[in-house]
Amino acid sequence: MLGGLLLTIGVISFADQEEKLGEIMGLVLWIHLCACIFIFGACLCAAQAEVRLASLKRVGGC
Repeated sequence: MLGGLLLTIGVISFADQEEKLGEIMGLVLWIHLCACIFIFGACLCAAQAEVRLASLKRVGGC
């Protein structure tokens, strides 16, 4: 809201506002990518633990 007001009175240019929006979108994309990698790693770890537990039960270790 403040950005729109400053744009209309000519304090900041549209290019400055567009640049800030691009930076925010880049940051959101980076956070999303990191979260996807983290969740994928957690799923991989859980699947590996499940396979190890199943193999231990077959051998009779647990």
